[in-house]
Order: sequence, then structure tokens, then C-alpha cells
Amino acid sequence: MNWTALSTIVEFLGLIALLVTLIYLAVQTRQNAGAITANTRQAILASDQEFLEAIRDDPELELLRFKSDLTDREKIRLSFLYLTFARMRESNWFQYQSGVLDSDAWESYRNSIVLMYNTPNGIRWWEYCSGLWAPAFVSMVSELLKEAPLRTEPNSLIIFD
Repeated sequence: MNWTALSTIVEFLGLIALLVTLIYLAVQTRQNAGAITANTRQAILASDQEFLEAIRDDPELELLRFKSDLTDREKIRLSFLYLTFARMRESNWFQYQSGVLDSDAWESYRNSIVLMYNTPNGIRWWEYCSGLWAPAFVSMVSELLKEAPLRTEPNSLIIFD
């Protein structure tokens, strides 16, 4: 047998093996990206549910957002509510910036920022504590809050009137 022909056949088979490997890796990468996105969305959902359950179990937390004469204890409780929510959304924003969250998912999370902070207490807290977050995140939230109408009572109460 001709060694040149055998060498050509082996090289051709090597190229086919390389092509199959690259296709396999591309499929695996796409599946892994989908799994990462799904896991991220599931983790966000779990943290959102936990946050909402805390408010459901203690409705006073929601009412504090609209109360004008807070006691020291209420100020601390409300501050931690706002702090927790801001950390959740900043994390979501970082995930969006890195491409893990798509724009539709991020938009729904972004919209909840306005619902949380567009109250007199929320605006005051955000302005005072905004130095705790990434500057680009602060800029984005501050712009959202400038454009949003100020709320004076919970949506939960308005809906059923």
C-alpha cells in the first residue's frame, strides 16, 4: 500500500474526528448556557418568593414603606427590607450585564425596583444609601426613580378598592 495515500486517509479521518468534536462541544456549550440561565432564573425566583413571603407573613413591612412617622425600630426594619431588595436586584443587574439574564427577564426585575422605591421613604432611603452599590447600578436605579410617579399607598390596597 502507498504510504502517502494511507497518510492522506488518516489525516482526513483526523479532520472528521476534529469536526465531530467541535460540533459536540458547540452543542454542549449551548446546553450548558441554557442550564446556567435556567438555574439563575430559578435562584432569582426562589429569592423573590422568600422576600415576598416575609412581607406576606409580616404585612406591616409593606405598610412601613408608606408611613411618615416611623419609630426607630420601624426605621431599622424598613432599612433592612430596602437593603435586602437592593442587594437582590443589584445581583440580578450584574447577571444581566454579564449576559446570564436576557433583556426580557431583566426588564421584569428592573420594573420591580420602581415598585419598591418610588415612595417617599423609598426615595429618601435610596438617596442616602445609594453609595453602597455599583455606580452604574445606582445611575440606572436613580434614572428609573426620577421618571416614576411617587406612590403614596400600597398597590395591594388600591387594587381591591
